Parts: sequence; C-alpha cells; structure tokens
Amino acid sequence: MDNGAVKIRNRELAGAQAALRECGNTRIPMGVALRMVSVQRLIKDRIDDVNEVNTGLVERHGEPGEGEETATQVNSEMPGWFAYMAAFNDLMNEELEVPEHFVLYQDGDQVGWSKAEVNGISLTPNAIMDMADLLHIENIGD
Repeated sequence: MDNGAVKIRNRELAGAQAALRECGNTRIPMGVALRMVSVQRLIKDRIDDVNEVNTGLVERHGEPGEGEETATQVNSEMPGWFAYMAAFNDLMNEELEVPEHFVLYQDGDQVGWSKAEVNGISLTPNAIMDMADLLHIENIGD
C-alpha cells in the first residue's frame, strides 16, 4: 500500500473481480457500494486493456493457422513461445492502483461494512483471499 492506495497485479484481477461481485451480494452501506461499483469498473476496464495487449502479443509471437491472416494462438511448439511467455509474464506482473482499500469492521465473530452495522455478513474464504490487499479488517472490540 502506498499513500492509502492499493496495488494489485494484473494476474489477480479476475479473482478480485469475482470477490467484489460476491461482496456486492452482502448488505452494504451506500457509500461503500458506490466505491465498490467504481472499483469493479476500474478492474473491468483494466481486464479489457490486458486482453487487448495480450491479443497483440499473440499476433506478434504466434503463427497464423491455416487460412488465418494473423495469429490467434501461441503454443509451446512455436518459435515465438518463449518471447511470448516472457512478455505475457511481464504483462501479468504489472500493477493496477486502486485509490484505497475497503474496511470490514469486526467485533468478535460479527463482521460488517460499517461500525454501526456489524451484522455477521459472511464472505467465502476465497472471496477474502482474492480481495487480499483490497480488504482491511479493523477490530472494534476490546
């Protein structure tokens, strides 16, 4: 985290997107819900950009199939495979900066999106893991 911002790698975007979708199914205060929608849009746009860049990498390092003008795939049998994988790994390691993390408030076994409504929301362990750096849990109990 840097100045309150959260950085997530491109390879983590799909998991974060699914986790945010799951969070959207919980009872969320309006301010948190609005931020969540904004972050979901930011992630979706980034996924679209990553897919576009990856298409260019495939075209550059792959070989067109029979009847194709441009390459639509790259595999380990092709001479450009290692160059593609190096570029793809660089692409997946790039980071997206999200303005700030989401806070879950915890009081004993109860968890909520605001201190006033610690109401026992439940998120799957996968959602919590996939949100990783996007999520901060603040203990409000003693």
